[in-house]
Order: sequence, then structure tokens, then C-alpha cells
Amino acid sequence: MYKIIPMRKLIHFLLCIIVVTTMQAQTFDTIYHERIYIGTGEYNPFPNWHGILRFEDAMNYNSGPDCDSTYMPDATIPVKQCSTGTMFMNFEHGFYLDEMNDRMYVSTLFTNPGNVLTTNPDTAKGSIAIFDNISSLNGGNPPTRHIFGDLTGLRQPHGCWLDESRDMLYVANSFGCNILVFHNASTRDGNTAPDRIISWSTLATPVYIFIDDSADRMFVACSGIGCSSQPKVCVYNDASTITGVVQPDITIAGNNTRLLHGNPTVHNVWYNKKNGLLAVGHHTFELLFFDLNPINLSPSSPATHNLTPRVIQINDDPLLTDTSNHNLYGFFWDEQRDIIFLSDGISNGGPTPGSPPNVLKVYHDVSDTATHGLVPPARTICWSNGDVYFPPQPIWVQKTVEIVGLEDIYLPNFKIFPNPASDYSIIEFPKNVENKRLNVLNSLGQITQSNLINGTQFKLETQTWAKGVYIIQIEEFGNSRLIKQ
Repeated sequence: MYKIIPMRKLIHFLLCIIVVTTMQAQTFDTIYHERIYIGTGEYNPFPNWHGILRFEDAMNYNSGPDCDSTYMPDATIPVKQCSTGTMFMNFEHGFYLDEMNDRMYVSTLFTNPGNVLTTNPDTAKGSIAIFDNISSLNGGNPPTRHIFGDLTGLRQPHGCWLDESRDMLYVANSFGCNILVFHNASTRDGNTAPDRIISWSTLATPVYIFIDDSADRMFVACSGIGCSSQPKVCVYNDASTITGVVQPDITIAGNNTRLLHGNPTVHNVWYNKKNGLLAVGHHTFELLFFDLNPINLSPSSPATHNLTPRVIQINDDPLLTDTSNHNLYGFFWDEQRDIIFLSDGISNGGPTPGSPPNVLKVYHDVSDTATHGLVPPARTICWSNGDVYFPPQPIWVQKTVEIVGLEDIYLPNFKIFPNPASDYSIIEFPKNVENKRLNVLNSLGQITQSNLINGTQFKLETQTWAKGVYIIQIEEFGNSRLIKQ
């Protein structure tokens, strides 16, 4: 017997079951599974390069250094076949997976008001397509909702990120040279104006956004093209409220950063708040790690830091002659296991015979300072329809854990996130509740907090809690475990 537990926010799973009444230990095995989403495409009108590929269980996939083994995606959504009925999508360049709601937000680069498949930046505007039930979709399905039109202000958006706790969608509006924020993202649809627009004279071309929702902090990867400014990473505090022309609180830029090295198209950013490392990728062959621990991320006045990164080279050529053929388009950091999944793809050449493979590379122990230089990946993943869907762009890795030998565990009828928690955790119910008792128990079974709850959500403030494991008991809804880190 086994049960499957979703793992979007779960970073550590309790390795013993705390039974309050008897404290009796349980024995079980934990097996991880990986569902991987890859967006593919390139700046050209070819209809068959653009798709969202889904691999259902890629945990043990390994194609080897030369892609000797390839894997067929379990599902493929050909983006240029996805239509609202009057408008076709064109080139997804970024996406965010809302795992709790099985929903994907997809930023399209060249969706065109004239419904013509084109890459002309003067006429194409782009859009945000929202697909519900993404884990079961296959084929050219229409989006559930589509944020598109003149009021949106969209102009070739690249990355997007959902602040799930506040239901705010942030969009890197690349060639608009600004950041668009749509509130009430779970219901936004159509030709709708953003609630906030964030800009700055040297913001450059924002390409990717990462939101640390617990700190209300935004990290923006800015390319050095399009808006006439050097590449950089910008950090904004109070992300959920700032609007207008706002100077970043922190700017990471300068010759030491290597963001200007080779192709300076800074493409991705990810902040690991647990160890203070900032990962940045750009369109050459380097994955950069900046240690932000010595930096005050909430300075009294804006500050610029010309930091020197630790470098992981993702290519296979020690002479570094393939800076144009190896492009780090996207990556996903599994912070729990300290693994980064990243794309390595050639640009503009297409999947022609003899060209380097477009591949997903998997690197382990990326936080370890010993991991630097030309590092061979732990494994690679190539797809057997790679001559059609090319090259890898955005990536999302969705984990589940299979618990074997726990016939008597009771799975709660509510969701709790983030878990582990730092400052707070949100409890979400499938229906409205009225006057239900919530108890928080420590590892000794002692009630440390008790509340009457109403509505569909409840926010637990956890800033003052001691680190450890707590049991959340809710009347008629069962028990769950919450880790305070």
C-alpha cells in the first residue's frame, strides 16, 4: 500500500511519524518522482519548434553525454496550435507552474493582434496564456484564460512568476522595459490592464523574475539588449506594493560579475534564501553563483555590488570555443536536493544533422563551493522528438514522493504552504469553513496555539516559533505536519 503526496513547497519530509498519544515510531520508505515540463522554441516562424513537453517520471532518465538514449515526452502541447478561437499562441518563452491548482501561466513572445504567425517585434505583442489541468493536457488545447490586448501593456514578455500567497502575477515585459503586475491572477482574463507597472531608467530588458514571497522581495534578471543598458540583476524590496518609477534596492552589475562575458543576454535568476546564494544564467556556457550573505538586502539607500561569482561551465569544450552554440536558456533549482536542471541548446541553427544536441542537464551539489569550473552533469535528458521540438527554454520540475508502508497515515483535507515555513504559512480549505478549531501541537503533544477559523484560508504567523516539527489539527479536517525552519 502507498500514498502519493505532492511536494511543491515541501522541502523536508518528516522521517518519523509523531503519534501524539503513543509516540510510537513508524517504518516506511520514501521514493521520489519527477515530472518535468520543458518549453521549446526559437525566434523563427517554424510552426513545429514550439511546444510544452511533459515527462511524467524522469527520475531515472539519463541520455548520457552524447544523447545515446532519448525519451519520448508523455504529452506534448504544440503551442502554435493552441487557439482561443480567434487568436493563436506564438512562442512560449517562460512559464510558471501553480502546482496546487494544476495551472500553468505561459508568457508568449509573439502572439499577434492580427492572428498571423510572425516574429516581427514591431507587430507582435505577446500574451499570458493560462492552462488549467496542465498535468493532463495533451495536444493543441485552447487556454482556459488569455491575458491579451492593448490594455495589458504586454510587449514581448519573457519570464513570469506567481506570488501564490498574494495571487499576484509578475511579468518580465522585456521589450516594454518594465515589469507588469496583475493582481487576482487566478481570475484575470482578456484585455485587462495591469494593476501596477514597475520601471527604472537603467532597468535594461527584464527577462526573468523570481519572487521570494515570504520576504516580499523580487529578483529581476536584466539583459543588456533592447533597452540600452548593461546586463544586471536588480533586487526590489516590498515587491507587492511598489509601483511606478522605482530604483532597485540592490543592483548586481559590473565587470567582476561576468554578466558581460560572451553573450551578455542574462536570462535567469533564482535566489536560495536558505543559504543566501543567487544563481544567474546567461546565453553562453556559464551558470553563476553569487554569495549574498555579506550583503544587506534592505539597505537604507540603493546600492550596487560588483560581485565575483563562482562559475559552473555547462559546455563540454575545455577550450571554450562554443560560446554561440551553447545557450543556457533556463534552469530550475530543486533546493531540497541541491540539484539544478538547466537547458543547453543551440540557437538559430535548428535541429540539423550533426548539430550539438539540445539537452536538459542535471547538476548535483550546486551549493558546494567545490562545484565549479567545467563540471560534467550527473545526467542528461534528450527527447526523441528533438528534431521537431527545439531547443529547451523554460523548465519546471514538479516532485512527488511515494510513501510506502503507511497504511494508517491520515492525509488531511486541507493544504498548507509554504512548508517548511519561515515567517508564515497559509492553510487553504476546499470549501468555506465556519468556527472550526485549529490547534498547533509541538513534538511533545502540547497545544501551543489555538484558534477559531472561518472562511477558505487562514494565515499562521510563525516568525516567533522555535525550529522544529509541529502538528496542525483542524476540527473535522484532519491533521498535518508543519516544519518551522
